[in-house]
Order: sequence, then C-alpha cells, then structure tokens
Amino acid sequence: MNDVYLSNRCGVTSSEQTLRELHKGFIARGYSVIDNAIMRGHIIHHYRNIFQERFEGILIEFRYTKYIENRYFGEEELTDRNEMLFQSTKQKLKEVFMRLPYFRKQTLTISEQQLN
Repeated sequence: MNDVYLSNRCGVTSSEQTLRELHKGFIARGYSVIDNAIMRGHIIHHYRNIFQERFEGILIEFRYTKYIENRYFGEEELTDRNEMLFQSTKQKLKEVFMRLPYFRKQTLTISEQQLN
C-alpha cells in the first residue's frame, strides 16, 4: 500500500512539473507515492476546463494510517484521532506545499516586503 496517491489525470488537470514537485516533496518527507493510479477528480477536471492554465488541480489521497491512527479500521465509527500523528502529518503537508514554486515565490515576496 502506498501512503499518498497523486493524480493530475495524466497531465490534464495540472502541469507535469507541479505533479513532479509534489511527488518529490512527499518522498522527501518519507512517504511512498504513486502518480495517476486513480483517475478520479472530475470536479478538478471541470474547473481546469473553465480556467485553463490559470488553475492547477491535483487530487491527493492520503492513506488514513498516516493521519488518523496507524492501525487497521474495520466498519467502526471513528470518534478520535492520534493528535500527535495528525499534527505531524499536517506540518509535513505544509512543508510539501511550501516547496512548490508558487508558494516559494509568495514567501519571497512577503520576506522582501518585511525587509523594506
């Protein structure tokens, strides 16, 4: 089982560069990743058709053992989560996204404004 499934519908909903950057970011944080093994994301495709290159959408599916609890769940109702695991994953996700060129550019712009 992989930890993270990414899909841009084989280049339809985002650039390959964005998909590669996300893939590398998750790998760098210790996750196993597979690209385009699932072809859902119809709503993402819809908005890409409307906004073209101004919109990039990638479906991200995370294995629940990476953010809820590291154990198998049957048909039971989830009433709680492992808060330490959840917060750790949340921080890793933030780090993955901050590596993307768009966010790096925004961070640089904000840092430059703080210097002035």
